[in-house]
Amino acid sequence: MNLLDKTKSYFSSEAELEITRNRELSKMISTQGNTYDISTPTPNYDIGYETTNDDDLEDLETARNTARLKVKNNGFAKGILKAATDHVVGNGLNARSTINRRRMKNLSEDQIKNIENDLNDYWDDWVDSQNSDVTGLNNFLLQQRLAYYVYKRDGENFASLPIINNEISLKLIGAEFIEGDNEGFSFGIKTNKNKLPIAYRVLTSSETNKYQTISNNNIKKNMLHTFNRERIDMLRGFPFLSEIARDVDYIDDYMKTELKAAKVAALFVGSIETAATQDVFKKPNSDLSGMSSSNPTINENDKVFHDSQITQLQKGETLNIHSQSRDNPNFDKLVNTSLQKVAACTRLPIEIILTIFTSSYSASRASMLMMQKFIGPERLLLNTTFNNPIRNQVIEWGVLTGRLDIPNFFQNKKEYLRCEWVGDAMGSVDPVKDVNAKVTAIDNNLTTRTKATRDLGNGDFETNIKQLEKENKMLDEANLSIKEEDEEDINN
Repeated sequence: MNLLDKTKSYFSSEAELEITRNRELSKMISTQGNTYDISTPTPNYDIGYETTNDDDLEDLETARNTARLKVKNNGFAKGILKAATDHVVGNGLNARSTINRRRMKNLSEDQIKNIENDLNDYWDDWVDSQNSDVTGLNNFLLQQRLAYYVYKRDGENFASLPIINNEISLKLIGAEFIEGDNEGFSFGIKTNKNKLPIAYRVLTSSETNKYQTISNNNIKKNMLHTFNRERIDMLRGFPFLSEIARDVDYIDDYMKTELKAAKVAALFVGSIETAATQDVFKKPNSDLSGMSSSNPTINENDKVFHDSQITQLQKGETLNIHSQSRDNPNFDKLVNTSLQKVAACTRLPIEIILTIFTSSYSASRASMLMMQKFIGPERLLLNTTFNNPIRNQVIEWGVLTGRLDIPNFFQNKKEYLRCEWVGDAMGSVDPVKDVNAKVTAIDNNLTTRTKATRDLGNGDFETNIKQLEKENKMLDEANLSIKEEDEEDINN
């Protein structure tokens, strides 16, 4: 401000507000016609960083701690992470062996099927065992869910695969324990000339400042790192909530403020009006302005209110009820507008975030299909960086220790380790429509019964066939099944 503006502001706060508003408006008008230049700094963005590490990772610790505080103190933020975890991982992603038959021509279909069953059984045993968690508290599916939740909250998740008691185990490591910028390490990670991570510097004791180096090699991948790489040469990941941290806070604060206002509005507010006479305050009528008056003395036994209920009024008194009328008609509009930005940044549909489906079948179905587009890439990332490396090492260790007998495993390792990760089905808004759609697709050879069974969340097709065969046999033995001739008699 110049001297004149400062003088005006000193004597008038309204003038100061007007001056500030006019200056900001002038800035906006003066820059509207300028051609945008990406190299020109703006008031909202800092430009000058040369490398990915300088640009992204300098504020990584602050961003991670901020995200953790948001999740800790803001239920809305935690709900977003849990919604992502529930839909991507759910009850867990489990592997089903799918050996490449075209490349395994020396094996018959029965042999391949038996090997697949052996691989599935061995993997399932490890998943349910305490070996899948170094602490012995969780099985692999629970570890998998925790790993994904931590990855979305912190932006990354680390895990090591130590061998304990001659078994492969899984140990999750917090992102704050991977640090260090010396001895060739950058932000706790050492890479080769091709930027491939080859070693990790893990803090083992903060009191003694001791570190352990965990290296990866071509034989065994000892450290797993799950994060979403958004830029070339990016070594670490950023929290999922970083882009919407302020928006989530605004929504939470606004909702709490509206709830407080509604609570105040719900309180009973009333006043008692006393008819003014010359005898009320013992003063003449000319002094009955009320400016210097005091309330008349009321006997304790004649109180107007008892337990928040009106019992009686004194003679000459009138009860006035004051309505608060604090219903904000713009509440839903403002919250939904903020949620649109949250949905755009997170790619989570608003209906999924709020778990409210009040529109038509088509709108609800569209939201679930959009959620599938979010789930697909997320599962691909989790399977590639976490699930597949763990399963591969567990299977290989089973072969090395003699627990799995698979012919020529290491010569055909890639074909033997092929698998499909199966998770919870998407669900159905209208089960009848979805089932009829799957039946039509099967009849027109557009999908398989195995895939349709999994998509509908009805388990495994082959397992269902065997179970149905067993159940039908039991019904026949109990003479409870309906024969074809009986059906014809019923129809006639």
